[in-house]
Amino acid sequence: MKNSLTIALLTLVLAPALASAQPTVEVIIDGQPQQQQPPPPEPREPFLEDDDGRAVGGYMAYGNGFRLSQLSFRFDEGSEIAGVNGMDLQVPDRVNVGGFGFGFGYRPLPWLRLPEIRFRLGGGDAQTEWAPMAGSAGLEARADRVLVGSVDLVIGFELPLRKVTPFLRGYATAGFASVRADVRHAELGALGSERAVDGWVGAGVEAGFNIMFHEHLGLTVAYRHGLYGPETSGAFIGLAILGDD
Repeated sequence: MKNSLTIALLTLVLAPALASAQPTVEVIIDGQPQQQQPPPPEPREPFLEDDDGRAVGGYMAYGNGFRLSQLSFRFDEGSEIAGVNGMDLQVPDRVNVGGFGFGFGYRPLPWLRLPEIRFRLGGGDAQTEWAPMAGSAGLEARADRVLVGSVDLVIGFELPLRKVTPFLRGYATAGFASVRADVRHAELGALGSERAVDGWVGAGVEAGFNIMFHEHLGLTVAYRHGLYGPETSGAFIGLAILGDD
């Protein structure tokens, strides 16, 4: 009975020390058995990134629809072709626009991206049939091509899952659209080209993901949809840049 009590007390006292002690491995060195401790286990990588704020940036190639009919195009009073000053230009309802852009911003938290400024410039075919210009004698105009430039303010949320980062962002945008038009006269023939310009604002959302193939570089693929303004749905692909933490 006394021996059993002693063994129980020793077990209670030595149990924490035995639990914290690392196991040993017996190896043979020069014919002599020796005991060595195994290396500690490697730490597991976190499922989510845990870092401080980082600078972000990127380059993109994009394509989307653009409703020119929501804008008003009128030739300036200073147009070189006499007779078109102040005249309205007929444009197609919708055109496809493609171009390039770049942006830069900040990611204060691994899941929060704001603010980001993005610049875009693109163009597309806006050709229409010859149409008489209202209020002019014998003048006709035909829209040819459109040039679109814009500045976006982007704010979004993302989920940094190691190599893949899904994201959902909202954007507000402001820009200009410039349509080049050919002008001719029924009797004099071709008179040259003029441009009609109008400004626009819009807003929308974009959803996609980054695939990081390097600590600071990755591939971005996203879908973009306009909720307000002349822009409609589109997509873009580009290079994602992530600064040091």
